[in-house]
Amino acid sequence: MTRNTSNPTLALILKRQRWNVRDAEVVLSTWRESGDPASRFAERHGLVAERILRWRRRLSSGTLIRLHPVEVRPRHHRNLL
Repeated sequence: MTRNTSNPTLALILKRQRWNVRDAEVVLSTWRESGDPASRFAERHGLVAERILRWRRRLSSGTLIRLHPVEVRPRHHRNLL
């Protein structure tokens, strides 16, 4: 798995197991600028091409899942007697 990059930001992102939206945007931008097919870009950077293509679909569809913080509180049990 070769991570051939001179871009320090990209190099840090490629080390991450999970990407956020900003990470994916950086990877996709770098891929598009390279002019390479996804498979060649992925191989050169130690990625799976499907990961790049999946993020491209997610970002282009505009249907990203947004998570909202929640607070879990203990249930108050009523005394039924």
